[in-house]
Amino acid sequence: MGKLAELAKQRSPFLRLAIGESSEPLIYKAWKEISGQFGDSFRYIFEQETPSGLVQKTFDCSQQKFAEEMDVIEFGSKVIIHRKQKVDGQGNIIEGKSTYEAEVVA
Repeated sequence: MGKLAELAKQRSPFLRLAIGESSEPLIYKAWKEISGQFGDSFRYIFEQETPSGLVQKTFDCSQQKFAEEMDVIEFGSKVIIHRKQKVDGQGNIIEGKSTYEAEVVA
């Protein structure tokens, strides 16, 4: 990724991850219910430490598994969000499908 794209990604208020990508450590601040063009979902609010200070990041996700993971994480905890390729029961890749996971870090 070029310098301009990396700078734009850092400044964006939205957390976006490509399949196989993980976020930088984020401080979990809050969540809220939202309605959008794809139905009801959840918006997770984080803060990310940057060289210029804390930046607020939001992440929208409607996956129940992810909501269950986030439900047991305390506000103020540091987490890393992973976007993983979705596979079927035989381990075959399901094209264009992914899942998110939250990992608490120290």
